[in-house]
Amino acid sequence: MNTTRDSVNGAFLDPNGARNNGAWQFGTMPRVESALRLNPYYNEDISVIKETPISESIALQLKLELLNAFNRHAFNLPDVTPTDSLFGVPTTTIGTPRNLRIAGRINF
Repeated sequence: MNTTRDSVNGAFLDPNGARNNGAWQFGTMPRVESALRLNPYYNEDISVIKETPISESIALQLKLELLNAFNRHAFNLPDVTPTDSLFGVPTTTIGTPRNLRIAGRINF
């Protein structure tokens, strides 16, 4: 058996396989790597409310809500399974697209 290759699919080299009788060693990569983190995600929700009195004890309230008003999107983490055909490709986004809601309410 070739100890310098990955035993599952033989695609990746084991840098420690040729020395130390194949024993694994810790590398020099830092514990937290900022290049592997996601970019910041911004999402603005805006609402406008108008209340109109109809009588002394009754009022009509109209509400307009813009969820993700500027329609910003950010890609989710990419696929990390090496055997998948979409390895390294982000296929989903974080959050939802822009939504608009209109509501009416009578307060009495």
